[in-house]
Amino acid sequence: MRGLLTALVIAGAMLTAGLGTSAAASAATTPPLAITTTALPCAGGVCSLAEGNVGAGFAATVFATGGAPSQNGADPPPYTWAIKSGSLPAGLTFANASDEGILSGTPTKAGTSSFTLQVTDSAGGGTVSQAFTIAIGTGNLDQVVITTAVYYKNHSYQQKLQIIASDANTSASLTAYVTSTGQQIGLAEVGGFGDTFSGTFGGAFAGSNPSTITIKSSLGGTATSAVTVCPAGTGYC
Repeated sequence: MRGLLTALVIAGAMLTAGLGTSAAASAATTPPLAITTTALPCAGGVCSLAEGNVGAGFAATVFATGGAPSQNGADPPPYTWAIKSGSLPAGLTFANASDEGILSGTPTKAGTSSFTLQVTDSAGGGTVSQAFTIAIGTGNLDQVVITTAVYYKNHSYQQKLQIIASDANTSASLTAYVTSTGQQIGLAEVGGFGDTFSGTFGGAFAGSNPSTITIKSSLGGTATSAVTVCPAGTGYC
């Protein structure tokens, strides 16, 4: 399954020059230009983007958000990505896809690579950059990231557990479990934002919340997250 990345926000500076008379209002309501990803913990301004292995498919995505408003107010502004410095792991390439920067391929050499990605908002929102590392192993590296774990309680469309998780190793399959009992909830399914599981409670789960869930990868990675309850009448959580 293809692993995609979401969630950590690295804020940058938004420039308001060239926005005309609406500059002050836009600055108050428009978020700053930022690079977002499911990076691992950062240290000294450098974030670990993902982990992969020699000879195994790899896919990671970073997103650009914020900046100057688009010209028609609907579509995202025209972002341009670049590798500012450093180099990707051997075997990986970087593709510029508007608000997405896609790193993919099959690593050919073990080690940790350091590089800096830069995104520019040509609508006048400025430029921001972020330093990253990618660790490539020889078959023993696998990182699972859980970005969503929500239990929709007593909603009109039934009680439902939604889990969104990711793994940059494209051959990984993810399985969700109740942490306290080890009971399997279900296998992940490929979704628009990564390897995802989304199922409806029934049987042993009817009327209950697992409180904490664990995602296990077929390649050895694991992650655990508390479950947020979304009460009836609150819509989307």
